[in-house]
Amino acid sequence: MALALAFNAAATSSLSAQRVREDPKPSRYAELAIDERTGKVLYEHNAQHSVYPASTTKLMTAYLTFQAMKDGKLHLDDMLKISPYAASMPTTNLWFTEETVTRTFTKNAHGKRIAHIQKGPRKQVVFEIKAETALRGMLCHSANDAAVVFAEAVGGNVDDFVAEMNAQAKRLGMTNTHFANPNGLPNVTNKTTVEDMAKLARALIEDFPEYYKYFSIPSITYNGNFAKNTNHLLGVDPDVDGMKTGWIEMSGFNLIASAKRGDTRVIAIVFGATSSAVRNQDVEHLLTFSFEKEKNPDARFAYGHAPAANQPVRYVQATPKEQHAPPAPPALAASPPPPPKDATPKLVVSPSKPA
Repeated sequence: MALALAFNAAATSSLSAQRVREDPKPSRYAELAIDERTGKVLYEHNAQHSVYPASTTKLMTAYLTFQAMKDGKLHLDDMLKISPYAASMPTTNLWFTEETVTRTFTKNAHGKRIAHIQKGPRKQVVFEIKAETALRGMLCHSANDAAVVFAEAVGGNVDDFVAEMNAQAKRLGMTNTHFANPNGLPNVTNKTTVEDMAKLARALIEDFPEYYKYFSIPSITYNGNFAKNTNHLLGVDPDVDGMKTGWIEMSGFNLIASAKRGDTRVIAIVFGATSSAVRNQDVEHLLTFSFEKEKNPDARFAYGHAPAANQPVRYVQATPKEQHAPPAPPALAASPPPPPKDATPKLVVSPSKPA
């Protein structure tokens, strides 16, 4: 695919980021770029189109996990139980299970011993994990089993945790989102929009700055296995410092990236790309354009040769958090007026109270 980025000064001094594609965008394709601080939309395409979040679902699992940690209900050094259900999650996972192998031996016609190896069902070999290790596995390696471990630890069980995921989505103003599980594995009811996911990404950055570093982990080693972060822009684009990828067949290739240049942080989202390479390239172009647009509001972004007209400015805003005003101080009792100078004090007799 020929993909070119060019910035051309127009007569109006506007900038146009040109992208030339040989393949059309899929119908499920959606993208959005916003200024993280203000929520100002810098570019959008199908921002409110219903899409499958895939493993970006784990951002909401992370949100509830961070909240539990902030509330003191969960700690990074806690050892968490790994249930058989969590261990049974398909890849990508943290290798809580291993294959069972049966070996049998027979002899051939010449009396030579022949080994026969048969693979059996997987068995669980890891039964607990440190919370911080599970967190690194979920956000760096996109481990599906780790997401279930947190769902069971924080919510008591997966169903109650998912209910809280949806309640939190509502509180954040994610009006077009429904989560069906904590890890984003295929489910037709697991739906969202890139605009809703931008609200979630902003909330994570603003509500839990102390945990943001877990979105930037370059790699993990666990149980004898090594894995690099699924967000391949980390370490390639010096501005990118988080957040999360996702892929299932229904969704295509998804990426939510957060990048900071100077005092400006941009959240760029691409859902439904045809490959991880296209996903990464498209996010890179969104980020390049977005940082330019912050300097030049007349910048325009387009596919092909004709720059798209700028849209009216709008903002992606989460539902405002409840503001708890401090209690008003008690009203001061009114002082009685001073008696006249020539007035004689009166004796006031209180009626007697029953014993």
